[in-house]
Amino acid sequence: MPIAIRPHPRPLYQRQKGEYCNLFAADDVLDAAQRQAQDTYMRHVKVARVALKMLKIARAALQDRPLHLEKISVAAPARRASRPSAAVFWL
Repeated sequence: MPIAIRPHPRPLYQRQKGEYCNLFAADDVLDAAQRQAQDTYMRHVKVARVALKMLKIARAALQDRPLHLEKISVAAPARRASRPSAAVFWL
């Protein structure tokens, strides 16, 4: 009974190495796309936060009531005017 000879391991290793390289390359592309999506998302979140702060200021100015927004860093007028300023009308 003849002994079965195993195939040479070098071609099998090269094939496996090629498949893993393709897998790693695809993983790198996925990571880059996720980073780009996260960056874009965070830019939109920052813009939305600023818009909401400005909206709160504009509503308070239009209703002529004092602001109770401690965390807002936008410079608000020291005293309340009888009419809202022109900067509020774009909202």
